[in-house]
Amino acid sequence: MENSRKMVFVGIAVTAVLVLGIVGWLLISHFSYGKEWADYDELYRTDRGAAVFLDDALTADYAVIRNDQVYLTVDVVKDRLNDRFYVSDEGVLMYTLPEETVETAPEQRQYTLGGETTVTGWPVCFTRDGYLYVAVEYVAKFTDMRYSFYEAPDRLMLYRGSGSEQMAQVTDEAQVRYLAGRKSLILAEVSEGDEVYVLGSADDWTKVRTTDGFIGYMPTKALELTHTLALENSFLEQEYTSISLEAPVCLVWHQVFVQEANQYLTEYLDVTEGVTVISPTWFALSDEEGGFTSLAEQWYVDEAHARGLEVWALINDFDTEVDKYELLSRTSSRRTLISNLMAAAAEYELDGINIDFEKIDQDTGEHFIQFIRELSAECRKAGLVLSIDNYSLIGGRTWYHVEEQGIVADYVIMMGYDEHWSGGEPGSTASIGFTEETIDLALEKVPAQKLIHGIPFYTRVWGAKAGTSVSSTAAGMLAAKEQLVENGADVKWLDEEGQYFGQYLLDGIMYSIWLEDVTSLELKLQAMEKAGVGGVACWKLGLEDPAVWPVISDYLN
Repeated sequence: MENSRKMVFVGIAVTAVLVLGIVGWLLISHFSYGKEWADYDELYRTDRGAAVFLDDALTADYAVIRNDQVYLTVDVVKDRLNDRFYVSDEGVLMYTLPEETVETAPEQRQYTLGGETTVTGWPVCFTRDGYLYVAVEYVAKFTDMRYSFYEAPDRLMLYRGSGSEQMAQVTDEAQVRYLAGRKSLILAEVSEGDEVYVLGSADDWTKVRTTDGFIGYMPTKALELTHTLALENSFLEQEYTSISLEAPVCLVWHQVFVQEANQYLTEYLDVTEGVTVISPTWFALSDEEGGFTSLAEQWYVDEAHARGLEVWALINDFDTEVDKYELLSRTSSRRTLISNLMAAAAEYELDGINIDFEKIDQDTGEHFIQFIRELSAECRKAGLVLSIDNYSLIGGRTWYHVEEQGIVADYVIMMGYDEHWSGGEPGSTASIGFTEETIDLALEKVPAQKLIHGIPFYTRVWGAKAGTSVSSTAAGMLAAKEQLVENGADVKWLDEEGQYFGQYLLDGIMYSIWLEDVTSLELKLQAMEKAGVGGVACWKLGLEDPAVWPVISDYLN
């Protein structure tokens, strides 16, 4: 019996020792640090090229090394760093500055800037597998950025803008780990006295970047914050100077279909007040080589100048036979168009050019904005005002690059009408809600002093007959009002639209009109004044009720 007890006690003791051993092992295992290193090739996918970090975040992009230079595809550069780089249809890399365009062809080892040629000794750009690659060093000359490159493994670190970073000193030997945890894979080791960049901290772990470019986590207790390091970059500062009229702009478009229509200028202007700019629709694209038709006449400009008005001649793209992609994607045709516009401006002593390209599709968008950049450079050198017409951003059309327009052009005009258009559903041409939203969206992209808001001097008369589709015709302010009165329409004020609305039945057709009048336009002008925009543009001269001019003049003053 006594031996049995001894055996039990021995068993219990052994079990206790084993349990304590297991618990101890588990505790040690739990609180000890992992010793496994990360596989750099797997982590950074180095088989595809150098890993690319943007603002300390690993991207899915890759860089390539050639001639001891680091290269990125132009698409990555445009998407991540600077979308002003442009590749012509001929494959030439272009960058437009305020008064010139810098160009370099694939494999070219030099570029000319400001009349001086720089020899690089390495290709500024090259093509591979259908992609155009550009040297990061070249990109940095024109871009507000910083970059560093590290080897073993190859990593490119990109940073947008300048600023400052918090530095810390390592107080005890430690490992930098991929994730914030004791068992996470090791990326690098740091020694006491080393410095690291502090990227953020959470409780026991701090995210850092080592001086040799590894980004990971360290125990917070192993760090002591030291100082803030100011970081700056050196690039070609680009100042896109703009012409700004001293007073708010009051532009009126004068639609000129035929040369004889110029003769209405005096008659139209005699009833206006406060107009500062007239924009005759003189020019229209006529081919893909940069040509356009012209209805310009010198006496017209002289008459406008004698009245103290500037003349910003308009060019449109309404001819559907002209392939806008073909015209704008080729450098030669863009330059011909710009040269022709500048020649016409000089010949007729114009004060500015108004671009009214309303038929640009998404594929043509990048070529359109490059045309605007190149035209702006020539206008800037010649002292001409460049303004561009745009539909409301409520409808999207992001490919018009309104934000870039607001940088390189002098004025961006938002055509705040056609909320409802011919062929669409019946409704207001420009309700007050549509006006306010159009202005608000534009101000997110364009400085207020450069934004001109367009208002309509017309409305649409909508007709609907049972069993037929809805149709509409445009009518001037007085003509639309007369139709309501003559047909005994039931007219009421709509607070939500900020307009009078009337309907009448004639010959079995129900006509509806959301009326533009002095009251509705005054609400629009008040919204513009509240937003502090740079002026008003009116479509079109001759359709207005003369009673609007004192109201517009009061707004301008």
